[in-house]
Amino acid sequence: MVKHYSLLLVIILSISLISCSQLTKKDDVAYVKKNIIESFINKDIEKLKKIFNSELNKKNTIDKQINALFDSIEGKIISYELNCLDGSEQEKVDNFKIIYSDLSPFIRKIITDKSKEYEIHCYYLRIDNENPNKVGVYRIAVYDLNNNILYEIK
Repeated sequence: MVKHYSLLLVIILSISLISCSQLTKKDDVAYVKKNIIESFINKDIEKLKKIFNSELNKKNTIDKQINALFDSIEGKIISYELNCLDGSEQEKVDNFKIIYSDLSPFIRKIITDKSKEYEIHCYYLRIDNENPNKVGVYRIAVYDLNNNILYEIK
């Protein structure tokens, strides 16, 4: 009987831990997407750089690349769709603890005043216990509706 209760307790704790990490992951993705779209709307280089990993920020030409990224969207952004369920993810877990989490969230249906539509794809390393300096956005790209990359920073 004690074994059954112990097993039940382990299962409940595992589900609780996974649920907590999912909420945090959802919050992280929402934060990254919000910062990206606000950076594009306001053409705010510094705001975008805050979510980049240290390797991207070390590039000598990062400010020029970000300006080119902003300029790849023709016109002023008038609407967009932030859906936290978009994208893909890869995780590694050890002893019920996430040790690696790589997410690829999208911002879809970005419409401009020039009647153009775009998507922004972001590649975001959320957790890497072996390489913590690589955590952050390590790749970002603007796509047109034909899935062509208009500009990319990596």
